[in-house]
Amino acid sequence: MNKAGLAYFYKRIKQKFAPRENGVEFIAGTQATATGAFTGVTAEDKLYDGKTIAYYLPFASSGNATLELSLSGGGTTGPKPVFYTASSRLTTHYGAGSVILLTYLADKDGWYRADHAGTYSNMTAATEDTAGKAGLVPAPGAGKQGSFLRGDGTWQEISEMTETEIDAIFN
Repeated sequence: MNKAGLAYFYKRIKQKFAPRENGVEFIAGTQATATGAFTGVTAEDKLYDGKTIAYYLPFASSGNATLELSLSGGGTTGPKPVFYTASSRLTTHYGAGSVILLTYLADKDGWYRADHAGTYSNMTAATEDTAGKAGLVPAPGAGKQGSFLRGDGTWQEISEMTETEIDAIFN
């Protein structure tokens, strides 16, 4: 794919996934005092497993932290516990102005610091008859710096595409 094609493809990706950056939504806390009851507003209309956010803490944390997000379609997530490690709640670990990377785990119904959200295997490839499974992206081999990861779990070279073909991906 030539430089103009890559630039157009990047533009379409940014349009499709805004306001996220690398799949992580930035959420500024809306609480007005030091508290353990964190609040904020998400661009999502529902909370889903694996959602990762960069949460800006406007005031110091205190007490056993919970996070309640207002949803774009109305309503809230309800207060969900926030964990500092896999088993201990976040309390006074962060001061005002901190940004905490948090991942929501549906099976535990709580937010976990991204580095304590669990261990993951590489993704499993999809086949014609079987859906793949979510996981870490397998590392590309040497010389694959211009490649992309396909649903079958392999790294492939990018071929030339027209703007019409790129648009078809996003429509």
